[in-house]
Amino acid sequence: MGLQCRPLRNNTHGCEGFPAAFTVLRLPTPLKMSYEAAKKRAESYTKIVEELPHMRRETVHLVRQAVSEGRHTYVVDNHRSEGNAPLTVQALTEDARRVDHRAAAGHPRAREGLYLGAAQGADSEA
Repeated sequence: MGLQCRPLRNNTHGCEGFPAAFTVLRLPTPLKMSYEAAKKRAESYTKIVEELPHMRRETVHLVRQAVSEGRHTYVVDNHRSEGNAPLTVQALTEDARRVDHRAAAGHPRAREGLYLGAAQGADSEA
């Protein structure tokens, strides 16, 4: 089994949605891994050293939840989570677009009313 991160949803336990006008998510260092070990694991910072699929799914879910509630949403990433922060953000964007395509096609696993506004950039298909 691969590395794991503390569930991001644990940080919203007991909340009925998000209380502020904006949401900031900080992607974590993998569970039970020291800062130094995570830094060494990621060194070269040129590739994903290990995907954290659960973290990605939770991040997309939480961003979508916040955006669906009309909140500006920011994701702060660093190389320690998967090895290359820009590639992790790119993967999150692709994951969100896959869910958007499922929703458009009526896919049974799609979540209703969800949209990853934070993923829009210059190449967006808005």
